[in-house]
Amino acid sequence: MLRSLKSLKGYSALTPEDEMGSVEDFFFDNKLWIIRYLVVKLDKQIPGKSVLVTPKALIKAPDWETKSFVFDISSDMLAKCPDIDLKKPVNRQEEDKLLKHFSWPVYWQQQSIYGSPVITGINPGKITQEPEEEPEEKNVDPHLFSVQGLIKYKIQAKDGEVGNVEDIIIDDETWQAHYLVIDTNSWLPGGKVLVDPSWVDEFEWKRESVRVSVTKETLKQSPVYDPSSPVNRGYETRLYDYHGRPKYWEK
Repeated sequence: MLRSLKSLKGYSALTPEDEMGSVEDFFFDNKLWIIRYLVVKLDKQIPGKSVLVTPKALIKAPDWETKSFVFDISSDMLAKCPDIDLKKPVNRQEEDKLLKHFSWPVYWQQQSIYGSPVITGINPGKITQEPEEEPEEKNVDPHLFSVQGLIKYKIQAKDGEVGNVEDIIIDDETWQAHYLVIDTNSWLPGGKVLVDPSWVDEFEWKRESVRVSVTKETLKQSPVYDPSSPVNRGYETRLYDYHGRPKYWEK
């Protein structure tokens, strides 16, 4: 099912024995547009500390009714977790330290996009395999970005600025981002529309902008997205047919 990341903010983060805190943000891979980590605020265990937790650590599928995630993590491991400045993008070197601390699989060395083994409730699906690569001390370019930070990014269409990112729609099994929610109210009268991340031409984090291969007029006439209604296959079909783009579920 497709879900808004905004709707998951505030979910409880639990261990099998205790409550860690709550989910306050997410970090995504800006090349593959997949959620790599949930940011858990440890207000129930270590006030003032927040940590990155991978979906691989989920013991089971999220409980959507109780709005909670259960992770296989000990309090001791959380307390000793490497400090990472979550106000900035995260680079591969910082991520490597995090993975080693928790003994989580190094996903860029695995066949699965998340790493092996696949966790219950997390199905990688038809996602392109990443090339193997090792962390290099010389390469400190950030590749993981805060979803909360992304929300203020401007959307640059082919012919000018058209709105800003308001949310991300993900598949709740794969954690793959399928759509950026674009608020066009300040530029166009169309309201909110969806853009497939594969239509992104350039991600400019220093300029806080995302450039897409769509014109302003095309977005203006795009099927309107209603946040109060789940994104279903009927709406998706209309969206892709309107834009004349290949449907991801048929690839």
